Parts: sequence; C-alpha cells; structure tokens
Amino acid sequence: TTALSLFLLMHPSISSSFSSTKTYEEVQFFNTNNYHHGIDWYMELFPLPSNVSSDFLFEKSSAYFPSEDAPRRAAALLPKAKILTVLINPSDRAYSWYQCLE
Repeated sequence: TTALSLFLLMHPSISSSFSSTKTYEEVQFFNTNNYHHGIDWYMELFPLPSNVSSDFLFEKSSAYFPSEDAPRRAAALLPKAKILTVLINPSDRAYSWYQCLE
C-alpha cells in the first residue's frame, strides 16, 4: 500500500489524506467508530482540491478489507468512490511488519 500511495502521489491531480495523530497515519474511517464522527470530520483529513471537477483524493487504510462494515459505509457515503485492494502474500506482509518494528 505504501508503494501504491507513492505512485499515486506522483500524479499532479491526486492528493492523499493528511497524516494525523488522531488516526495513527491511516484514516480507518469506514471500519471504526471514526465513522460516527461524520463525513465533515472525514473530509477535514484531506487537502482542499485545486480543481474539484478533476482532482482525486485517496486514503489508505489496511483494515478495510476484512471489515464487513467498510464497503457498505463507503458505498452509502461516497457512491462514486473507487476502492482498490492490494493483496500480498501473508508471509511477505509479516516480514514487512517485522522490519517496521526494528
């Protein structure tokens, strides 16, 4: 997800959510109680787009995939949103987490 985020940010019309101590880097909006803060709280975590008609915003939250609530909530609030899922070999993911802990 980090590599995909970096590649997306290379595009001038794509912006990511701000890193936040409130959300521990990842927004985790659609799968946690953060959802009850509402769409205005969620949108405050993003920069204002320079061109609302052509700019795109994205966020990455690794715990959306196993959540049963996240897809329903995302579709209800942002019906035109596109969701990308990055799959990785579980042993590679465990090793990646291990490297982050050192």
